[in-house]
Amino acid sequence: FETLSTKSERIIKKIKDFKPKNIDEIWLKTISISLVKKINYWENFFKYFNIKIHMDHSENNPELFFKQIAIKSNGGISIGKMRSYPMKSFFYNYYPNDIFFVYGKDSYNQFSKTNNPINNYVISGYPYNVPKIKLNLNNKFRTTLTILILDNNYGLNQGAYWQNIYTDYLKNLYYSLFELLIRNNKISIIIKPKKYNRIPINKELLYDAKSTSRLKIIEDGRGFMPISLVPFTDLVISTGVFISGSMMECVASNSRAIFCDYANLEKEIPHLYKVGNKKIIFQNIDEMLKKLEDYILEPNKNNDFGNWEKYIDLIDPFRDNLGSQRIGNYINSLQNGFKNKLSAEKNIINTNQDYIEKFSQYNINYKGNVIFWVILIF
Repeated sequence: FETLSTKSERIIKKIKDFKPKNIDEIWLKTISISLVKKINYWENFFKYFNIKIHMDHSENNPELFFKQIAIKSNGGISIGKMRSYPMKSFFYNYYPNDIFFVYGKDSYNQFSKTNNPINNYVISGYPYNVPKIKLNLNNKFRTTLTILILDNNYGLNQGAYWQNIYTDYLKNLYYSLFELLIRNNKISIIIKPKKYNRIPINKELLYDAKSTSRLKIIEDGRGFMPISLVPFTDLVISTGVFISGSMMECVASNSRAIFCDYANLEKEIPHLYKVGNKKIIFQNIDEMLKKLEDYILEPNKNNDFGNWEKYIDLIDPFRDNLGSQRIGNYINSLQNGFKNKLSAEKNIINTNQDYIEKFSQYNINYKGNVIFWVILIF
């Protein structure tokens, strides 16, 4: 697939004829030739296998742009779907797709504030199959309020490239919850740590917490979907430098959840602060713990704690674990369109209309648009 097409040879010749005047232009000339070769590779690949629909849900990957240019030059369509939950400051140009599947109106609203060149957003609900798992828990977990803790990457933030949760903050959160576990026999805790077998607390406190027989640590959570733990838990507590995608997956599965806002994201997610400040989102760990203890004592009187009910239809209007099926049906419709020799533009128009018509069969509360699209000439 590395054999250069006539078009690619012509473009590369023009680049080679360019006379750079400084070190920046030398770099630009070199990288431009590499770019053309990468696009040429994927053009040959898609053409050889007659691929018209390409789906790749990796994030922040330059290879996506080469693929996008190549698939469009072959008259095809690229498709993406959500992994992380979007926020406008973190998702600029992550997804160069023609069609992109989102959970619901809330995630679409967030994506629409970014510079992603997506012209067709489709609401599918949570887009992944949720595997059922077996978890070895004793009877204490079934007779107490079980809390699932989802942490995130942490460190001392001594570099400039990427900032994680500061270690002391996460340590404070764990200490507070473990101390509550030890002195309150009405709760149990399951932990799905981000880092393999690393929880930032001392061995003595960890030993005391384990001695309650109400602590379960998923020792190796790699490749393990937190949403699979929802059937075993009553409340999710999470934190991160941006809103936790794992937590939002649990919310989309009707879970009660709390986000400890380490990074003060009020300007990023004002809509969630408006409906859930000090109810579903807390900046202060001590305030969250006080509300948690109130909820443990009198859950009916404190029903707004961790309760996403007022906003859940905008996060995922379906909540039926059939998002992958809807996406599959949409792609099947696109495939049939290409078999019938439709252009990419006409194919998307027809498939969108078909999806809108089928949407009415779902008995859900959400009444807004299910597709947000702009018709462009391919």
